Amino acid sequence: MLAWLTRTRKRPTRRLAPTARLGVEELESRYCPAAPVVTLTGLQELANHQVQLSGHVTDESPTTVVVSFGDHAGGLTVPNSNGDYSFTSTATGLGTITATGLDNEGLTSNTATATFSSAVPAITLTYTWQANQVVHVSGHVTDEFNSGLTVTFSGAASGNTTTDSNGDFSTNLTATQLGTLNANVSDQWSQAAQAASVTLTNSAPVIQDFTGTDLGSGLWQFTGRVVDEAAAGLVVRFSGLFTATTTVNADGTFSLTVNLGSQTGEVDCQVTDWWNVDSAMVAWFI
Repeated sequence: MLAWLTRTRKRPTRRLAPTARLGVEELESRYCPAAPVVTLTGLQELANHQVQLSGHVTDESPTTVVVSFGDHAGGLTVPNSNGDYSFTSTATGLGTITATGLDNEGLTSNTATATFSSAVPAITLTYTWQANQVVHVSGHVTDEFNSGLTVTFSGAASGNTTTDSNGDFSTNLTATQLGTLNANVSDQWSQAAQAASVTLTNSAPVIQDFTGTDLGSGLWQFTGRVVDEAAAGLVVRFSGLFTATTTVNADGTFSLTVNLGSQTGEVDCQVTDWWNVDSAMVAWFI
C-alpha cells in the first residue's frame, strides 16, 4: 500500500522594517523631565528698603520657570531666554533670602539661599560755641545710603537733625551743661552706628589790648578785644572813674567813648561769658 506523504508547506518569514532604538538619555528626557536648577548670586542693597536679586535658571525651557523669593524678600519673576533673571523686591530686613523655581511641568527646583547684609554706619561730630550757650554741631554719616537719616543728640544738649544728600548734617542746640555731647544715627535697617562724642568745654574770657585814648576836650575812648569761645555779644563792664557797659562786636573788639572832663584815676574793665565765668579785671590809668 502506498502511503500518502503529507508535505508541510513552509510559510515565508515576514521581515519587519528596521526601527531606530531610543537611547537612554532620550528616554529619560522624554519620560523623566529634569527639574530646574536655580542660583541666587547677586544681592544689591538699594534705597528705601529695596534689594535687587539676580541669578540664573537652568532648564529645558527657562522662560517657563517661575522663580519665587522667600524669607526676608518676596515676589515672583521669570528669567529670560538665557535663564538669567533680575528682580527688585522690598526686603523686610537683613538676613537669609531664598529663591525657588517651578517649571511648567510642575517640577520644583532646589532652594537657593543667600545672605543679605549691609555695613553698619559711622558718624563724626564737631562743635563750635555761639552766643547764649548755643552750640553749633556738624558732622558726617558714612553709609551706603546716608541721605535723610536722623541724627539724635543727647548728653549736654538734646535734639535731632537730618542728613543731607551727601550724608552731612549741622544744626544749633542749646546746651544745658558742659560735658559730653553724643550723636547717634541708625541706617535704614536700624543698625546703629557707634556714637560720636565730643566734650563741651568753656574757658574764662580774656580781655586783651585794653587801651584808653585821649580824644581831647575831656573825651576818652576805651578799646580792647575779648578772647572767648563765643565772644560776640558779651557785655563788657566798666568801673572805677565811671560805670558803663558796651557790647563785644562780631570780631571780638569793643569800644566805648565817655566824657571824663578833668578826672584822673583808674578805669577798670571786666567781662563775663555765657557760662557766667568772669575774666580777669584789666585797668587803664588816666
